[in-house]
Amino acid sequence: MKKTIYLVFLLFFVIINGVFAVQETLGTFKNGECIDLLQTCATCSYVNFTSIVLPDSTIISGDFEGTKIGPTYNYTFCNTSMLGTYTVNGIADLEGTLDSFSYYFNINPSGTYINQGTATIFISVISILIILILVCVYLTKFFAERESGMAEFFFIGIFIFMATTIRLSAIITSNTVAYNIINIIYRVVLYTLYFLFLVILVRLTMRAVKNKKVKDSADDAYGDNIF
Repeated sequence: MKKTIYLVFLLFFVIINGVFAVQETLGTFKNGECIDLLQTCATCSYVNFTSIVLPDSTIISGDFEGTKIGPTYNYTFCNTSMLGTYTVNGIADLEGTLDSFSYYFNINPSGTYINQGTATIFISVISILIILILVCVYLTKFFAERESGMAEFFFIGIFIFMATTIRLSAIITSNTVAYNIINIIYRVVLYTLYFLFLVILVRLTMRAVKNKKVKDSADDAYGDNIF
């Protein structure tokens, strides 16, 4: 008897969830983009989005009718310039009975969500990269004093590790306004890296040609001395 009652409640729970799917969050999106507000209700004849609460507590009220696509109702919302959490409220006639729903979504500069565990991993990697940058700085100075070509390779390494560090920093700060500023710095460093790479490549090519000429001249001089 107890098993029968349990199965009945379980079946009821499954049916209700299939009829009116409840969601707590829609996800994380990039600011300035249009968001499809969704609500699934298999037995509803309509779904209306009645209000949207902005991050600054401003309430956009209305009776925005959802467009039905299969069992899902959709309304496109484009006022997403503000960073933070948006709360969506609405009503629907669930099996002929008026019912309400509510969920939220987040807006940030990147459209990605970084949890605490991922942020901790990124911070650890950034710490290692900073150490590698300092090592490259030391080795660049070390080989430069000895006029070795290795100095240029470690000099390039500084910018490679620096660009990676800035990029990871931008990802970690994806929930803040600083994301855009760090991304600009990242692009500047990256373009500088490309330029330096080309300059060093040209210098290495010229050095190789010069060394070959010196070697050829030395071989010619050695041949003349023999004869």
